[in-house]
Amino acid sequence: MHVWLVSLADADCRAEWLDARERRRLEDSTHPRGRDLFCASRSMLRRLLAGYLDMRPDAVELEIEPGGKPVVRGQALHFNLSHARDTLLLALSAKRPLGVDLEYPRPVKNLAQVAQRIFSAQEILALQAADDPRERFFEYWTRFEATQKCAGHGIFGARQHGDRVRHHGFAIGPGRACVAWQADETSRSEPTLRYFRYAPASD
Repeated sequence: MHVWLVSLADADCRAEWLDARERRRLEDSTHPRGRDLFCASRSMLRRLLAGYLDMRPDAVELEIEPGGKPVVRGQALHFNLSHARDTLLLALSAKRPLGVDLEYPRPVKNLAQVAQRIFSAQEILALQAADDPRERFFEYWTRFEATQKCAGHGIFGARQHGDRVRHHGFAIGPGRACVAWQADETSRSEPTLRYFRYAPASD
């Protein structure tokens, strides 16, 4: 499995690569920075996917599954993405579904109540005992969201439990991130995670 970290400051907006739905979103946006980040992230997504699929970026056709998970039409390549601030995180696998989440800790209104609704009893106890509850909250939140996205359920779908999904959490500067993947019950070995940082080609 490959995990890409991209600074959107290094990504250009290629609106001609986007599909009609994405271009409508750009046209409807009233926030210039949000519009630029969206265009840059979707352009970079297609650039990276095209490299794996050996096709032009504008030929990459994305579909959204009922649970909200994006897939490439007609291709077996699994991917998932998350972006926060000006950072894009993209995970890809040729063999198994996966999910990813990236968050930068920030104030959370009613943190304890949110935790009660989302986290397990064990996680809640650890959160209450943590020296920095907000930091621990986002550690657990990214794991939760990545796991839900792996299953294709979204954060409001049925929560995934047990050993069907594995996960790996890590820090990106002050941010918290997690990659989750579907376990292979026929194999005892875990996939190797390889990390890459995108660097634009120099002139």
